[in-house]
Amino acid sequence: MTAGITGKEVFLIRISLFRIIAKIYPNRQAFVPKYRPRFTVVSIAASVKNSLNQLETSFSTFLNWHVGFFFRVIALLAIVSGCTPTLLQLENEGKSKPKVSPASYSKSSGSPSSKPNIILINLDDADCDVVYFQAEQPDDAPRYLPNFHRLATEGLRLKNFHVSVPICNPSRVSLYTGQYAHKTGVRCNAPQNPSSLGVPGGFLPFRYSGPFGARSQPYVNNELGSWMKEAGYVTMHVGKYLHDQFEAQPGENLEDIIPRGWTDFYGSFGATYFRTMFYKNGKYSFCHSSDVGRYGELYRGVIERVDIHELVEERLQKPEQPFFLYYAPLAPHREDFREFEPLEQTPDLGMVQNRYKGDLPDLKQVRGPNYNLADNSDRPFPIRSMDLLRDQGDVPLQNDQWLSDLDYRRRILSLKTVDDTIGEIFELLEKHSAVENTLIILTSDHGYVLGQFRHIGKSIPYDRVTKVPTIAWGPGLVTASPGVSDHLLSNIDIAPTLLDLAGADIPAEVQGHSFRAVLSGTAPTPGEWRPEGILIEHWERVHARPQPAKIAYAAVRLHDQIFTQWYTGEEEFYDLAKDPLQLKNQIDELDEAQRKELRGKLQALRSEMPHPELFISTPFLGNDVFYREVLIEGLFEFKQPLLDIELQITTADADQSDGQPLYWDGTNWKNETHSVSATLASHTSLITGWKYAFSPPLDWEQKDFIVTAIGTAADGTKVRRSVSKPFSIRRDFPLAQIDTPDRNQVAKLNRNFRIAGSATDDERIREIAIVIEDRDSNRFWNGQEWQTDSIDLPTQISARRENRVEWFYEFSPTERDGEVFVTVKVIPTPRRPARPLLPATPILWSR
Repeated sequence: MTAGITGKEVFLIRISLFRIIAKIYPNRQAFVPKYRPRFTVVSIAASVKNSLNQLETSFSTFLNWHVGFFFRVIALLAIVSGCTPTLLQLENEGKSKPKVSPASYSKSSGSPSSKPNIILINLDDADCDVVYFQAEQPDDAPRYLPNFHRLATEGLRLKNFHVSVPICNPSRVSLYTGQYAHKTGVRCNAPQNPSSLGVPGGFLPFRYSGPFGARSQPYVNNELGSWMKEAGYVTMHVGKYLHDQFEAQPGENLEDIIPRGWTDFYGSFGATYFRTMFYKNGKYSFCHSSDVGRYGELYRGVIERVDIHELVEERLQKPEQPFFLYYAPLAPHREDFREFEPLEQTPDLGMVQNRYKGDLPDLKQVRGPNYNLADNSDRPFPIRSMDLLRDQGDVPLQNDQWLSDLDYRRRILSLKTVDDTIGEIFELLEKHSAVENTLIILTSDHGYVLGQFRHIGKSIPYDRVTKVPTIAWGPGLVTASPGVSDHLLSNIDIAPTLLDLAGADIPAEVQGHSFRAVLSGTAPTPGEWRPEGILIEHWERVHARPQPAKIAYAAVRLHDQIFTQWYTGEEEFYDLAKDPLQLKNQIDELDEAQRKELRGKLQALRSEMPHPELFISTPFLGNDVFYREVLIEGLFEFKQPLLDIELQITTADADQSDGQPLYWDGTNWKNETHSVSATLASHTSLITGWKYAFSPPLDWEQKDFIVTAIGTAADGTKVRRSVSKPFSIRRDFPLAQIDTPDRNQVAKLNRNFRIAGSATDDERIREIAIVIEDRDSNRFWNGQEWQTDSIDLPTQISARRENRVEWFYEFSPTERDGEVFVTVKVIPTPRRPARPLLPATPILWSR
């Protein structure tokens, strides 16, 4: 009877019998063999089918019907008991899983659904260092993030994967839609913030419009979640969604704003880790102490982990329909200023789960040659204007280099909760025998620099920011793993790849490409894979020292090269095979033919753009008040070089007998229509800056104006519609304004914060003073501490010319977070007393 049975098959029978007895006998551990393979609890129907099919294949030619029947009974009893491994599991215990190509998966899978389950994990601000920091260590090294390590070592690391916009909201929209940001129209995080430079963004464009502003097919119902649902998937969204204005509009209910593509939509909002607002299937909720019983604690990542466990468990119990989970944790993004706790010593503050605070106390980042780059002189103005990082060792919170090490450690600690969540996902997949039919892709919305190129943050067009850690894991699906791929990929490729694996059609508007062939190991070589390159864009102002910097550019990333055009007209080029850390701008080493070829590639990646787009950055809010003159400026972009911008500047009220406004001709006011030309920073860049200095002769103290801009590209194509903004100019003296922080800016004060501005008078200014008031406590800052009486604080004059000065004050608050109000006073010659010149300006701050 046993002549045709292998030793392994006999062992399978013995294991089954032992475990049946162990289930029945009270002291079951006495009967469990020392050999402990990884067992999984599966649905009875699917397990019986899988096991009987495998046993029939192994034994049918050797065993008679009686033996086969006997063995089937044993197998059935063992499976019902929930503890029998399949033959395939025993074969592969202790070694890598067998490779099954995506194309043949439906034939080899025993799952009722032939489509794979898909889990997409999109981290926030994660650079390659924080995700891969253990991946290259020896096998016997301790693993702080064991599940990240498992993904990296068992999966396929896509090491040349880039985002199309290295900032949160536009990047996430590009991932959802498979389209570049100039096509989606979502160019910034929050358009009402001056850092947006006047470009659109936030949730509303995503909700109300589609490609290039089309209203017929808005993205909210035409994106990855919707497409996967149409492909037959149960879709689940857990974690961070989009920035800005995700709220019911007048006349709507909360249910009206749920993105229809998600069967379950569990959104997490803001940048708080302990005081998070959630939106779960039509209901807002906030972390309360009453939730501790269910979740264990009120940490954002823990709540998301519990929700994911419940959702995935429920779906795995119904294997007849595949599921798609999009999981977007906040980690390792820095916490909101209201929870800022750099030392991570206070419970329920900071960015790290309470149980992991204090871990890895000596961890520091490895600093390469591009850290705090000594010479930035070969770079475009926005980069070369950044100051060196401060290294004031005796004042830790004024020490940028100390803070960069601190943040590196905190970022890794914050990922520990995500690692726990991934571990629970692994356990669920193994418990329900879904490992072979599940794909996990881990990526990030963009990378991050911690002192590299003198910057702390994101947005800049260098590899550490645009390149993100990306891993594809799926023992039955990713046949090219374990290993590393150098194929050039983008976040706009994720949507078409998932649709391809789901057997669905890829919508025509998608600009990305499926990289299924990369996962299966059948793609062309990396050098041949994507000769046209990928597009990287950005439009925003970022916080930098000594002043905020405009970071607006368009770049083409090739396999091992990157070419960038800045809004200033300046260009950058790096051959990454020779200079992987991007230490020296090599643009001057290219001849004109090479530059022309790169510009052509950049233009080709924007070839679908139907018309130029024009934005007014200043005035920003549309009711801005300026003093004496205003530098009207903005951004202009298209798929090819730009020609000019015409401005119509008119008085806002009727200044003629016929009730019509007056028109500015550059020197005087005219009754008939006139326009003036703005100055373009570049006629070759695809994104360029423009400006016009407006200083009209006025005989009144304040006057209202309207500026309207119309742009034309080199081929004669005009913008689809003009852009207009109102503003006012005051002429009374003295004049003063606060330039830093920007209006509405939240100042995350982990160091001395500079309040700065300018003032003008009709006679020489002697001094500028400010008053800093904490209205919550009705106290005033005296330079060292808070006091009850108001006090004028002298500022430092940084520049003086004629009757104008530029001033600043280093503000280092103590005791508490909150909001202060700053009032500016000009102190002229003794003939006239000082007087407040601006309404008190609010500034949010955090220690």
